[in-house]
Amino acid sequence: ELSVGKRIVVFSYGSGALATMYRLHVREPSQSRFTVEKIASALSLTQRLSAREEVNPSELDHALETRAKMHRSGAPYLPVYPIDRFFPGTYYLNGIDSDWRRTYSRVPLDADLVEAGTPLAPESVLKQAKIAEISTPVTGRLRVLSKSDAEAKEMLDEAQNRISCVITGVAAGLPGKSGPVFSEDNLQKLVIGEQRIEPISCNAKSAMLDKNVIQLKKKKDGTVEKCPVDTESALIKLAAQLGHLSLVDAYGVPPGLAQTMD
Repeated sequence: ELSVGKRIVVFSYGSGALATMYRLHVREPSQSRFTVEKIASALSLTQRLSAREEVNPSELDHALETRAKMHRSGAPYLPVYPIDRFFPGTYYLNGIDSDWRRTYSRVPLDADLVEAGTPLAPESVLKQAKIAEISTPVTGRLRVLSKSDAEAKEMLDEAQNRISCVITGVAAGLPGKSGPVFSEDNLQKLVIGEQRIEPISCNAKSAMLDKNVIQLKKKKDGTVEKCPVDTESALIKLAAQLGHLSLVDAYGVPPGLAQTMD
């Protein structure tokens, strides 16, 4: 029962790398159209939480590998996962055309979910995973392989027949227009607390004005004021800004896909 005065603990989780927990306090609403009861009813939170399904962690591995293959395959692209396990009302990707334009559809609100218990990954994905499966475990100590290592080629050839663990190091990306996002001395810059916030250029300010942004400022009484950002004085003056980063050169992302990314 979400009555006034109640406290709600909210826990969100994703792939396991990150999680968030925070507390909400239910107060008397200032507007009748925004109440906790109406929000819970509209979102069907209780029903959706009870409809969750426990799946094998390998399902995430299959999904991430399929996503990686999508980026490597280029355009056009058609998704291979079925939509019959999506919640009603879920938006999903229909496909990507040769110009990297995406089209989406939505699962009908009255659609029925397929009974749980079957694998999420389609047969084609499971077949590819079976082909790529490597069963021989790694034994012995790990060592760094470099191009100057005379045994590198032989060791790499042998590693193709094993489950390999590759440690590439630790990287930290930092803002700063004057240099690359990933620099060798980034960790040192973090340790010494180097300032990475810079003034915004005139060109960047003009680009922000061209977006015709409308700020929504919520007042204490619950009302909302719309404030157009249409003058330079209304813009932010300082920001942590992106330096040089080429997804094409550094990570082999197809140029057409890289252009669609913000």
